[in-house]
Amino acid sequence: MDASEATVEQLLKHMGFGTVIYEPDGNTPPDFLADGRIAVEVRRLNQNHDSGDGVRGLEETSIPLWKKVEKLAHSFGPPAGQSW
Repeated sequence: MDASEATVEQLLKHMGFGTVIYEPDGNTPPDFLADGRIAVEVRRLNQNHDSGDGVRGLEETSIPLWKKVEKLAHSFGPPAGQSW
């Protein structure tokens, strides 16, 4: 169970469903069966960006970019007062 599915499981229990079964039919949809009557498939919404080289998820672009920015910031060393 991934983090998104764990969040949905907590939500379903909080909503008052007495029985929440994870992957009732094995590793096929739906992800949950609530009270034997409501099927829930968990989907993560994401945004895509067409860079001209094809469509990529923003998380594919933003995570490596953020890591590069962090590495660059650390290369400056500690700040001199309130700035570099």
